[in-house]
Amino acid sequence: MTSTSNVVNADSTSLGASTPQTTATTSKDSGTTGTENTNGTTDAEGITNTAPTSTESTTDTDSSTSKIDDSTKQSSTTDWGNQLITEVQLQDSTGNPLTEFHQNDNMRAYWEFSTAKNGKNNVINKGDTMEVSVPKEIALSNNDSANVYQKGTSTILGTANLSKDNRTITVTFNDTAASLSKNSEVTGSFWVNVNWDVNNTTVGKDIDLDWTNQGSAQNNPGSTGTANIKPSVPDATEELYKYGGFIDKTIQWTVRINYAGDTIDNAVYKDFIGPNQTLLDDAEHPVKIYSATANHDTGEITADSNNLMAGKEITKTNDGFTVDLGTITHTVMIVYYTSVDNYDNLSNYYGNTGDLYSNKTEIQNVPVNISTNKLGSDAGAGSAITSITGHKIWSVPAGTVIPSQVTINLLDNNGTVVRHQNVSKDNDWFYEFNNLPKYDSNGTEIKYTVSEDAVKGFTGLPTGNHDITNILTPDTSTIKITKIWHDGNNKYNMRPNSIKVGLYGDSNNKQTKLANNQSNEATLTATDNNWSHTWTGFTNPTDIWYISELDPDQSSTNTPYIISKTQDALGNKYEKTITNTLATNFTVKKVWDDNNNTKKARPDSIKIQLYANDKTSGDPVTLDSTNGWTHSFSRLPKFDDNDKEITYTAKETSVPEGYSSTSSIKDSDTTHQTETITNTYKSTTPETTQVKVNKVWKDTNTKPTHDPITVHLLADDKDTGKTVKLSDSNTWSDSFTNLDKQANGKDITYTVKEDTPTGYDSAISKADGTNDFTITNTPTQTTPTTRSFTVKKVWADGKTNHDAVEVYLTKNGTKTGEPVPLNKDNNWSYTWNDLAINNDDKAIEYSAIEDPVPDGYVANIDTTNDGVQITNTAKPTTDEKTSLTVTKSWNDEDNKDKLQPSSVTVKLLANDKDTGKSITLNKGNNWTDTFKNLDKKDNDKDVTYSVKENDVSGYEASYKFTDSNHVTIINTHTPKSVTPSDNKRTFTVVKK
Repeated sequence: MTSTSNVVNADSTSLGASTPQTTATTSKDSGTTGTENTNGTTDAEGITNTAPTSTESTTDTDSSTSKIDDSTKQSSTTDWGNQLITEVQLQDSTGNPLTEFHQNDNMRAYWEFSTAKNGKNNVINKGDTMEVSVPKEIALSNNDSANVYQKGTSTILGTANLSKDNRTITVTFNDTAASLSKNSEVTGSFWVNVNWDVNNTTVGKDIDLDWTNQGSAQNNPGSTGTANIKPSVPDATEELYKYGGFIDKTIQWTVRINYAGDTIDNAVYKDFIGPNQTLLDDAEHPVKIYSATANHDTGEITADSNNLMAGKEITKTNDGFTVDLGTITHTVMIVYYTSVDNYDNLSNYYGNTGDLYSNKTEIQNVPVNISTNKLGSDAGAGSAITSITGHKIWSVPAGTVIPSQVTINLLDNNGTVVRHQNVSKDNDWFYEFNNLPKYDSNGTEIKYTVSEDAVKGFTGLPTGNHDITNILTPDTSTIKITKIWHDGNNKYNMRPNSIKVGLYGDSNNKQTKLANNQSNEATLTATDNNWSHTWTGFTNPTDIWYISELDPDQSSTNTPYIISKTQDALGNKYEKTITNTLATNFTVKKVWDDNNNTKKARPDSIKIQLYANDKTSGDPVTLDSTNGWTHSFSRLPKFDDNDKEITYTAKETSVPEGYSSTSSIKDSDTTHQTETITNTYKSTTPETTQVKVNKVWKDTNTKPTHDPITVHLLADDKDTGKTVKLSDSNTWSDSFTNLDKQANGKDITYTVKEDTPTGYDSAISKADGTNDFTITNTPTQTTPTTRSFTVKKVWADGKTNHDAVEVYLTKNGTKTGEPVPLNKDNNWSYTWNDLAINNDDKAIEYSAIEDPVPDGYVANIDTTNDGVQITNTAKPTTDEKTSLTVTKSWNDEDNKDKLQPSSVTVKLLANDKDTGKSITLNKGNNWTDTFKNLDKKDNDKDVTYSVKENDVSGYEASYKFTDSNHVTIINTHTPKSVTPSDNKRTFTVVKK
């Protein structure tokens, strides 16, 4: 299968000065109504001007004019804000102002300025600045700078600097601008290459841009105040597409596979990551693979609620990844991320390539390149610049060995090589020549072309878009012809056993002598070289040869096959292919069921549109009495280029008024179908029908009688004004009779509605295939039978960038239903409604669980009034734990007064709050113990631990920390002093 190339470019932010060919006029308004602004002044045009601020006081300034004293050597500098702006525009990438864009279009945000204001010119100084804000709807991905040119010339007025973070562009004027402004008005412009910010815009809606209040832009009819983003509708036959966009230091890539909705057998997608990137596959950057439904009318792609790709995963390779998708009949989306590895020294572009295979055969190859800060600056014809980009494409058979690199040459109008560049697989065979002169010295625009240094064995074929396609250099000594069949592998057994082809010296099948007495004619068969033949012995490569299929005759309409023109194989004019596609005929007939047009309602003609696989094929054809209300579409291809069978149908472009339309298709044989479209006119005597209604009361056992009830008849949901009254007298049954069965040729759908009695619920049912209705009245329940249940997620870690989690509803402790995602978009909350309160008169207990709980977190469930709150707290790790050792010291003269207790209880405090933890100190543990496994942090904040002992009678406690992990509690008691007695005693010692 032939490989096709589809190049996608998505520019990021690039700043440059505007081309002088882009013209815009400054509108002057003579109105006198002003607008007040406390930060500045209001002029007669209704323009709010921010008062310029001067960095020195040596210049005489007012709100609109800065005058320079020629005698002053050092000029002051003024910040003009945005008041010099005269026009703002949103343009396409070539500078044309538009108000409608597609979501992924490359655009320019354009500003034009002038020193003239309120009828007088303002003098500016070297170093003066002007600053504008970029609308929030526009995405900015990087900083940039560029020269700013005077309008229509190559004179540089200063430098513009883009700040991504501040979302501003600041222009600093040079001495040239200062000098020019002394004598006349100075005008210029600048622009920045941008894309829409998808987070701040909505497709299909008008976008109000908040920049027309800059300067006098709002008074300029050329300014863009509102723009509309049109949906991007892909080609309905698209098989593979890829695009990307920068997100800070990463790139988000999106792959769209099989938008056409074809059947692709054994589909495999391969992705090759370009230089300076690394594939990401983590919690913050997951690879997502999901099935989707494509709307070919709007281009909208909606993810399927039942993901048919669930369980599919990538297989990483040395240069990217592979996904085995299996056989697919639907659209598949793949979203993944790469990191920008050289963010501090950005490349000019980042690229990668996607390949889609079916049964190991490549269907399509898509290289994608995303530009970064490519600086552009356009000036007058003398210094205007341009750039050229292109791709080297290899259109060769699979397995062909190609060179590691090729040299690409850039040529000017004279065919002179002005630059060259080496390309290889490492840069996706992409080349880029920047900052090229747009005009030569004579002012003639240079039409650049590209060529390549000769590559042995290959022939390079340049294209108009600066790509070069290489094919294998053909062997000019041989000419090969191959037959290709599109007939479903001979599904209908129509393929001949052989065909005859001829090689001739002119287009009239002139017999030309060939080398080695070869015949000009050859027979191709399946068993003989697989429907191919090669002639040899050609010595003059400039000779022109013609190949024809002789049998069957190409001009015959009787052959069951459509014979296509001879084509080159892989661009090689010495290898030809002739494709035979099985043909079919499709006839459409119109039948009128209108009593031979007695009501004269039949139109003179109708138009029929042919459809191939539900897609329009060709223009509508006319059926009328002159062609017998029939038409045959002859020799239609029965199979497409992928050998898939085509289903043909036909439809009226509009059904005649008063008629209904039905159709049926009959196969006459394998190569002929007939579709009959029957138009039936409404009956001259309208058919009638009736509607019966019955009433059932569900409380007759407690209330045997009821008041009469009025029932209304509705036709196609509209009240007809007809009613019946049901009561005991008609046994609660009646009918609406003699009702029209159709209106405007279409059946009427009848329904009924009652005036529901107070205190009852009403349920209406209808027997299948009838107009018999039953209205059942049940006493209204006084107590609710259902309830709601809400789950709310709380993160107790102080972070705001959490991934979504999934929660399940539990019913009496058992998970039920599908998981529900909680994320920032739904405020981390979800409510289940209409839940049964009881089951067999037993209350149902509802709760919710998080499954799985994110790594590193502990989930705690708390019951609320209407549900539960699941709080996720960061799970401490081992290195986030600490301990506190407590030692008791007694200062009481060795327990002189015998007051020491046998033990003391010590409580642990965290940030001065009781933790509920305690230890007991006694002689058995040497009055020492340790609080262990304590969290160092709570909600990412350090925890300060302290202790407090239960009061010990007679002692005063003091606490001494030797470090954060050791504390000594000192209990002090002063013993009572003892006064000696005044009583004296005498002891007599007797020695015997």
